[in-house]
Amino acid sequence: MRRDWRERAAKLDAFLLGPAQRAGFVWWTAGNPTPLLPPGAATLAVASYANASTFKPGSSEGLPIMGSVLGAAVARVGERNVTRAEAATVKYVAPALGIFRDFPNAATGGSFWYDVAPSIFAASISDLYPESASLRGLTASSIQRWTGAAESLGYNFTHTAYSFPKSSAVNNGKWVEADAAAGIGWLAFMGSRISSGANATAQCNCARKSIAALERMQWNPLYEMQLPFGALAAARLNAETGGDYDVRKLLNWSFTPDEPKGNHLPDAPTGVTRSGWGVVTGRWGGKTVDGLVGSSSDGGGYAFFG
Repeated sequence: MRRDWRERAAKLDAFLLGPAQRAGFVWWTAGNPTPLLPPGAATLAVASYANASTFKPGSSEGLPIMGSVLGAAVARVGERNVTRAEAATVKYVAPALGIFRDFPNAATGGSFWYDVAPSIFAASISDLYPESASLRGLTASSIQRWTGAAESLGYNFTHTAYSFPKSSAVNNGKWVEADAAAGIGWLAFMGSRISSGANATAQCNCARKSIAALERMQWNPLYEMQLPFGALAAARLNAETGGDYDVRKLLNWSFTPDEPKGNHLPDAPTGVTRSGWGVVTGRWGGKTVDGLVGSSSDGGGYAFFG
């Protein structure tokens, strides 16, 4: 069955801004300010993924908040509101680091996914709301920080995370999140499109080097959701800068993450495969989950809300 994603985005937007309620995997509370609603309104607490058994009403991560605003803007549904777009992003800037964060005051350097993904979401919202000078400025600064991190890493992304305070890679000895090359490559490319002069050139070069590093990997680096952004950056680099990146390879990786470990080269690092991860299908708890990205195995299975 073909799903009407615009209709789905409209229903989600209406639900998130509707009357206080508890339904499915979304909880509403009162008394805890949220970026989406004005002071005094019923306030929002959104679980990041279905089956979030540890979720407690009264707290909201930045990613589902940003995602709801981004989805509505892409689908052109609901109210176009610059104030709402800014409130859903600016609050999530880590002041000491200048990057967007899922929880702005939480420690960084634990996961590329949690450190890079919020900047991807915020940059996407900024692209759809170019009239917001404050968001554009914060986005540009965040991208600049990540291009500097890529240079510091020597374009070797086979690590768990990056520590800005130490200006060095972080490895937990359990897994790597090498698809950060895709996320940072996409951010750098987008930065080159909103910058000018030497800064734009440097960011475009960072995008090229990051995507080249991604393409050179001999094993599928998919961790959670950054890899498809690498395929998009590669396609645009090819079309707009005369690049020759293997977009097909990156797309195939994005849709076939569950490779047997035996298919990897002997020197592939620990944790390059997340078994069971990718695009999920079917019905969980009476809810259709087709098209959501997540795991069919971790903790009994869960998918990111959206």
